[in-house]
Amino acid sequence: MNHSRIAATALLCGWFFAADASAEEKLKVAFVEFAQASGSSWVRANADSTKYLQDHVPDLEVTRVESVADGPGVVPVINNLIAKGNKVIFANSYGYGTFIPEIAKKHPEIHFIVQMADPKGPKNVASYYGKLEEVRYLEGVLAGKMTKTNIVGFAGAFPYAAVVSGANAFALGVKSVNPNATVVTNWVNSWYDPPKEKESADALLSAGADVIANHLDSAATLQAAAAQGKWGMTSNADWSFASPQAFLSGSAWNWGPFYVKEVEAVKANKFEATRDLGDLKSGIVVLLPYGPMVTDEAKQAVEAAKQKIMSGELKVFAGPIEDNEGKVRVPAGTELSSEDAATKMNWLVAGVKGAAK
Repeated sequence: MNHSRIAATALLCGWFFAADASAEEKLKVAFVEFAQASGSSWVRANADSTKYLQDHVPDLEVTRVESVADGPGVVPVINNLIAKGNKVIFANSYGYGTFIPEIAKKHPEIHFIVQMADPKGPKNVASYYGKLEEVRYLEGVLAGKMTKTNIVGFAGAFPYAAVVSGANAFALGVKSVNPNATVVTNWVNSWYDPPKEKESADALLSAGADVIANHLDSAATLQAAAAQGKWGMTSNADWSFASPQAFLSGSAWNWGPFYVKEVEAVKANKFEATRDLGDLKSGIVVLLPYGPMVTDEAKQAVEAAKQKIMSGELKVFAGPIEDNEGKVRVPAGTELSSEDAATKMNWLVAGVKGAAK
C-alpha cells in the first residue's frame, strides 16, 4: 500500500474540507438601496462605506441590491436575500422601515439594521441615523456669511421630521451670524428626482436666493445655482465635481465605522436593537471641504461653531426657539433632543418662509 499517496490524498481532501468550512463560515451581509450609487449621493455614501466594511472585517460575503423603491416591493427582495442565507441585512432607506418589522418577526435569526426604524420594534432590528442638525447648522453659518442678497434657499426632499429638523438647524445657523437673512424652503416630495430638484432650485432662485442648500440626492440644485452664477451646498456625499465653481461645501455621511461596529457585534453574538445616532465628533456626519470662493471670515465662523458643537458648548436645538408663527416650541433653559427633532419636528423656526407640510 502506498502510504505516502494515502497521506497526500488525505491531506488534499482535508484541504478541500477546510476550504468548504471556511466558505461556510463567511457571514453573508446584504445591503438594500432605493436607487443607484451612480446617481444618488445617499446610495453612493452607503456604497463607499460598504467597501470600508469589506476592507476592515474579514470573512464576509457581501451582496448589494440597488433600485428597490420605497414601498411593499422591498418585501420580496428581502425575503429572497434571507432565502440565500444572508444573516445581516442593512435596509438603507427611510421608507423601508414600515415593512421590516413584520419580516423581522418571522425571521428572528436575521439581524436587520434600518434607517430610522421604530426603536420599540423587534429585538432583531437596530436603527441608525445621525445628528444631521450639527452639520446643517454649520452649513447655515456658511450660507449666512456668504449670502449677498440675505435670502438663502433650502430644498428638502419630504417634509419629514428628519428633513425638517435639518432645515431648521440650517436656518438657526444662518441666523446666528446674519440675523437679517431670510431662509426660504420648499419640498420636492422625492429623495431623488433631478428634474424636480432643478425646478425646486429655480423657484428658490426666483425668490432671490443666492445660496441654496439641500437635503436631496443629486447635484441638480447645485447645477441650477451655478447656471445663474449663484452658489450651492449638497448632501450625503461629495458633489463638488459637478459644479466646482458654485460649490461652497456640503454634508456627507461616513457610515463605514458604524457598519463595522454592527457586523462585528453580530459575529460576537452581541447585537443589540438600539438606535445609533452618529455625530460630528465621531466622524459619522462630515462637513465637506470649502470651495475656493469661501472667505476666511466665513471659514473662521464655521470652524468656531464646529468646535463649540463638538465640545458640547453649542446645542443646536437649545431654547428659546420660536416657530415661524410666533409660538414658543423650545422654552428657554430646555433643549430638544436629536431623537425628538428627527422623529417629531413638524414646524419651521422663526425667520423661515414655508411650511413643514
